[in-house]
Amino acid sequence: MVNGIQKRQKAQAPWGVLGDLEFELEVAPLSLDYSERSVFAEHDRIEGKPGLQYTGEDLREMTWTFRFAAYWCDPDEQLRRLQAARSDRTPRALVLGANRLAGSYAIEKISVGLKQTDSQGRTIELQVQVSLKEVVIKTKKKKKIFANPFKRRV
Repeated sequence: MVNGIQKRQKAQAPWGVLGDLEFELEVAPLSLDYSERSVFAEHDRIEGKPGLQYTGEDLREMTWTFRFAAYWCDPDEQLRRLQAARSDRTPRALVLGANRLAGSYAIEKISVGLKQTDSQGRTIELQVQVSLKEVVIKTKKKKKIFANPFKRRV
């Protein structure tokens, strides 16, 4: 289940952790789509084909598809936890498997499909798609205490 990080009762490590959201094997994503790309500027030429100039890397994106079913978790509670994590707009460290840090990601979008309910309308099964976007956290540069006396002043 998607749980807040607590002292682990089990010896088994979680499938993954996104900040304070822990994903156990029972609710590991059905699919995980990952994309990254290089960015190029296209420059037109008077004659001939345009040229390309590499301008940098785009942010990485991931899309996870989960199936939450009442047979092994509370689907509505799992969805509420994900929605709360998205609405606080906080970047979270993503750790997959055995302590493999994948970077910092923010939950950008959640799409929900109601798959099954009981006769009273209680949720039995949800399919949830979660879109994550990489967040690059810049480290602050140390301030120089003394100015360089050899630097030319304008």
